[in-house]
Amino acid sequence: MSLTRRQFTAAALSTSAAALAGCATAPERPQGSFPLEWPRIPAPAAWAAQVPPGYRVEVVARDLTYPTSIAFDGSGGIYVAEAGYAYGDPIAPAQIVRIGAGGSRAVVASQLQGPITDILWHRGFLYISHKGKISRLEPGGRVRDLVTGLPSHGDHHNNQMSVGPDGWIYFGQGTATNSGIVGLDNAIPFLWLTMCLRCTTFPQGTSCSLAKRFSRRT
Repeated sequence: MSLTRRQFTAAALSTSAAALAGCATAPERPQGSFPLEWPRIPAPAAWAAQVPPGYRVEVVARDLTYPTSIAFDGSGGIYVAEAGYAYGDPIAPAQIVRIGAGGSRAVVASQLQGPITDILWHRGFLYISHKGKISRLEPGGRVRDLVTGLPSHGDHHNNQMSVGPDGWIYFGQGTATNSGIVGLDNAIPFLWLTMCLRCTTFPQGTSCSLAKRFSRRT
C-alpha cells in the first residue's frame, strides 16, 4: 500500500514529534538556569572569622563572582581569578582582576575559558589554568596560550599549578567523572535542547548521540 505525499508528510511529522517527546521525557533536569529570586548574601563580616589570638582579619575585596584563586606579584599586588563557570550558571564571566587600594578592581584578563581553576605568579608572569588550557598573561594584557587541548570534558578539569625545584611548572589534570561512568550530566550542563535535537527514539527508550560521543571519548 503506497502513501500519498500528504500522508507521508503527516507520518514524518508524527515521528518527529514522538522523538522530541521522548527527549522531553528523558531524565528530568531543573527547569531553567536562573532562580526567580536571588538569595540574599550578607555583607562581608571580618569579625565572623575565627583566628588564633594575635591575628586579625580584614576585608580586602568584596562582590567577587565565584573567586577560586589568588596570587601575589613581586611587588605584593593581588590578583584574583573569578572562575566564570558553575553548574546552572553558564554566563558568569571568566576573568582575572587586580585588587588595588581600598578594594578597587581592574580586569586584567577576560574572555577566558571557564572555569579558571588556578593562577600562579612565577618569574614576572601570571600563569592561568583554565578549561583545557594553561596560559600566560603577557605585558599589555594579551593572553598567550602555552598548553592547549587538555582533556577537560566532564566534572574535573586541569587544575592547580605548582613550580618544582627544577623551575618547571606542574599542574594537575582531572577526570571526566567521579564514578567512572560518563553520563548525560557530564555533557554540556543543562543544554538539553541541543541534546534532544540529536536524540533517537527506540522501542526500549531514547538514546542521545551527544552522550554516546562523550562515552566513546573516554
